[in-house]
Amino acid sequence: MTESKQARRMRIHRTESIALALVFSLHCAMQEVEQAPDFASIADTDERKLRFFCYLAPMIADKNAQLIQQRKQLQKIRKKAAEAHPLDPSELKFIEKLSTAYGLRTEAVDASLFEDLLLRVDVVPASLALAQAANESAWGTSRFSREGNNYFGQWCYRKNCGMVPHKRPSGGEYEVRRFEGAQQSVAAFVENLNTNPSYRSLRKIRSVERSQGKAPSGLAMANGLENYSARGNTYVKTLQSMIRSNDLDTFDTKTGITQACRDPGT
Repeated sequence: MTESKQARRMRIHRTESIALALVFSLHCAMQEVEQAPDFASIADTDERKLRFFCYLAPMIADKNAQLIQQRKQLQKIRKKAAEAHPLDPSELKFIEKLSTAYGLRTEAVDASLFEDLLLRVDVVPASLALAQAANESAWGTSRFSREGNNYFGQWCYRKNCGMVPHKRPSGGEYEVRRFEGAQQSVAAFVENLNTNPSYRSLRKIRSVERSQGKAPSGLAMANGLENYSARGNTYVKTLQSMIRSNDLDTFDTKTGITQACRDPGT
């Protein structure tokens, strides 16, 4: 039996309505994810920790997935260039865009540029990011995380760019950066570790692990964070202790996140 025009129009209308409903539901779900739990009100320590990890871990995983996709594309283009094949305009544009984002010059698209980019375009293990977020934000209860969605203690240096710390030294000009949401805080944190000259050793540790066929390790990369805090090596040891005591390497894979956060107390 041939479908009538009216029936076909009704079917298309229903399909479009379902699609719009799915888009709206997804948008609402994303908004719900952005809304941080009231961590200070969670009395049970284990529950508060798990809620904290499960709030931020998917955002870290999403950011790392973007980096992995960029890294794969970069490696593909590098292989093509190494085989002396000309790069097409879209590939050159991709390299130019990445180079600009990571503060690198693009006078020549050569082996040195690819090496510099691959040192930077890579993941930050969730185990490391979660330990730093917990340490810097007091498990999501600090003023800066609650009022400014800043979970990693990032500073900014323009007037009114963020929040002025109550205990800022006289003459200090820095502020604690304010973000629209936690996802933006995660993205800025990862960008900071991947670009700031202070963390060259962290990126080198990650690169060495890659060369050995290993996945980047939060425990190992923490050794490159002495400059993140005035506490220096004590800060590094604190992060490593937090990673071990909370089994944070569980969150370094999406499967691990799914299993750990199956019932995070919501």
